[in-house]
Amino acid sequence: MIESILHAVNTKQVFIARNSDHALVVYKIHTHDLLIVDLDVNTIGGIELTKEIKKEKQNIPVILMASHMHFEAIRQAKEIGITDLLIKPFSFDDLMKHINFVMDGKKT
Repeated sequence: MIESILHAVNTKQVFIARNSDHALVVYKIHTHDLLIVDLDVNTIGGIELTKEIKKEKQNIPVILMASHMHFEAIRQAKEIGITDLLIKPFSFDDLMKHINFVMDGKKT
């Protein structure tokens, strides 16, 4: 869903990873302006995946998607520098608002 939405708004490149191990490989091979990470991504999970990525690039903006957010996950997300949270299910407009919010903040 996200891939088709991002292509529809003329995003230059979209990289989709099958799991967190694949995401780390894709991250290291390509340059990224924004990451959208699922809290429940396979293998190590979205929080741990983001920790690994932020070890190399602390300032990369990350939107964390989740179908549920408990207090501990929110605390961890803030602690590691997640830029924004997006609760599933979400609409095209919701996704675009979050992306614009994050990318506008990156420009300042």
